[in-house]
Amino acid sequence: MRDPKRIYKLLDKLAILWFEMGVDLRFGQLIMNIVPSGFDPFYIEDDVIIKLIERKIRELEDAKKD
Repeated sequence: MRDPKRIYKLLDKLAILWFEMGVDLRFGQLIMNIVPSGFDPFYIEDDVIIKLIERKIRELEDAKKD
């Protein structure tokens, strides 16, 4: 069984990213912006999605510093 705590971790990170990218984005747009081209989000494991979200957050934070 997968760890149920992963849900809160993923959703918390997703909320941070959504605010960083812009609240006017629809959920589907947000997801398509973090999933690499050619990958179907249906098959990506949650831990990989969390890493993708964290990477995108870092990229946005780094861009703000410049």
